[in-house]
Amino acid sequence: YRNRKIVPLKALDFVSMQVELRAEEGEDLAGLQEVRFASGQWLWVDGIPVSGQTPESLSRALSGIEVSEFVSDSPDSLEPYGLDNPVVRAVIGGASGHEMTLLIGDEGPPQEGLVEQQVPRRYLKIEGEPSVYLFDHKAMTWIHHLIREGNRKDAEGAGGTP
Repeated sequence: YRNRKIVPLKALDFVSMQVELRAEEGEDLAGLQEVRFASGQWLWVDGIPVSGQTPESLSRALSGIEVSEFVSDSPDSLEPYGLDNPVVRAVIGGASGHEMTLLIGDEGPPQEGLVEQQVPRRYLKIEGEPSVYLFDHKAMTWIHHLIREGNRKDAEGAGGTP
């Protein structure tokens, strides 16, 4: 029996998240954003409070990641999974000082859901560990929200347009 839960931290134990998103083909959303939890609220790296629930939702999504399939415990190459140049690199910091980095790669084969529904999945790897997994990539929605909101804040702060 293998534990399907990847992130050993509970969402409430997250104190920082640094997320880097690489634009995929046909997409232009990309960037690097970092948030930290201090004084009872999520703050951007520049100390400005984050409005809304995106960091909280992202921390819940990341802490709740469960493996839908164990792909390989010792892949010869990460390239077939898009993990040699991951779409997402997410560094999670916990209150205990524990830190881990999740690498999210290409889309994998979808999982068959109920009523002929197909659930999209992506390849996932924990940096420093050899195994490659597939997971239901719902966390990608919150990753996109965090990058979009942070990029908008940065553009407004630089005198750009929202």
